[in-house]
Amino acid sequence: MVDVLVVGAGPTGLTLALQLSRWGLAVRVVDQADGPQQGGRGFGIKPRTLEVFDALGLADQFLAADGTAHRTKVYLGQALLTDFTTKQDAPAPARPFPNYVALPQWRTVEILRAGLAAQGVEVEYGVTLASFTDHGSSVSVEFADGSRASTAYLVGCDGGRSTVRKQLGIGFAGSSDTARAMLADVDVTGLADHAVHLWASDQQMLVLRPYREGEPWQAVASLGDEAEPSLEWLQQTVVERTGIQDLRVSNLRWTSVWRYSLRIADRYRVGRVFLAGDAAHVHSPFGAFGMNTGVQDANNLAWKLALVLQGAGEELLDTYEAERLPVGRQVLEESDRRFSSATAPPRILQPFLRFLVKPFLVRLNRRGRTDHPSYPTSPLTVPGAGGSAPDGVGLTAAGEKVRLFELFRHPGFTVLAFGVDVPVLPGPVRGFVVGRDLIDVDGNIRRSYPKRAYALIRPDGYLASLTDDAAELESYLRRWSK
Repeated sequence: MVDVLVVGAGPTGLTLALQLSRWGLAVRVVDQADGPQQGGRGFGIKPRTLEVFDALGLADQFLAADGTAHRTKVYLGQALLTDFTTKQDAPAPARPFPNYVALPQWRTVEILRAGLAAQGVEVEYGVTLASFTDHGSSVSVEFADGSRASTAYLVGCDGGRSTVRKQLGIGFAGSSDTARAMLADVDVTGLADHAVHLWASDQQMLVLRPYREGEPWQAVASLGDEAEPSLEWLQQTVVERTGIQDLRVSNLRWTSVWRYSLRIADRYRVGRVFLAGDAAHVHSPFGAFGMNTGVQDANNLAWKLALVLQGAGEELLDTYEAERLPVGRQVLEESDRRFSSATAPPRILQPFLRFLVKPFLVRLNRRGRTDHPSYPTSPLTVPGAGGSAPDGVGLTAAGEKVRLFELFRHPGFTVLAFGVDVPVLPGPVRGFVVGRDLIDVDGNIRRSYPKRAYALIRPDGYLASLTDDAAELESYLRRWSK
């Protein structure tokens, strides 16, 4: 019997498996596809998601693969409306990843899958879940080929049409309509600028987004009710909507049809079975919400499963839904707003768009970079905490430079003590006295944390408690980690 069976090998399932493996758990990942995910799909990785990947030791690989086009050109019909370059923020000690990273989802999957393989876990492709039964102490699983397995916990990361969610009978509330778009990975010639190009008019939309030199572009084109997506249709549509006669798309590597749907599961957990990622919530493609929210679902769930498997109380698992379901609802609302903003505005406003579009898009980009969900009302949060813990740079007692995020990578809680010793605490916890174990050279750590004697950081990088009372730390850890 494995500790956790993960169904689905997209970014959510792979992140979950990597985190579980980091805790030393026996994890199995299956996917009904014949091989790794193909296609651009989700393209933007947000700063908080980079922090999750940093905890896995993979952030440098994502930064090296970055293909962000900082320039954006927006057209109303065929007329250029605005052309601007997004200012990139400099890394700061507290937030070392202040900007988006852009890379197609196939590349994200490639990096995560290689990281998982380095942990000794290979994804099992061509394995289709047929049914499962929760026995209260374990879950038995049957696959389409007749083989069986047993697991302590099952997590459905198997997409918007999730087999796991459907077999649980969980409602998937929300809305859908007839809006469709063709997504494709193609070569593009006839556009000299390394920029994101967006054409919009009368409910029609076309986006051409570059990656890196020699790699395909991502094309997103709204489809009419009768249109059938193909390379020929896309070529004709590109010329019609842009007015650029020598603009060519070719070498179709991957394509899919996106249908407008905003939905969220009524529950994220039933007994020993959980939902994460698109199995729990689906969004519009605008705003880069889907993949990022799924990765953060996985980051939230993994450590809770690990601690319960090591002896913590089952009530810890209830906090997954309590924390992530409200985030999912907020993300759906913002995603819908982004989708609406991508369509052409009323004609009465169009004369003013040249002055409005650039500041509007800059604000959207800025807001997206501050995507750090917090849990201030969670049962796991002591009042005054709940946000993601800041990074910081210090020196070890041996004089070696170290980041706080590096210290947080161990499987367990972390205590930062300011001006006091770290008490003896229960559960998986490591403590560091700032000023002795960790030299705060220019005060950047002290500036980032409220003036309390102790900061307790959860295994997923969130602040659980800020307190002057060592007994409060002990009580917290006895409740939630043992």
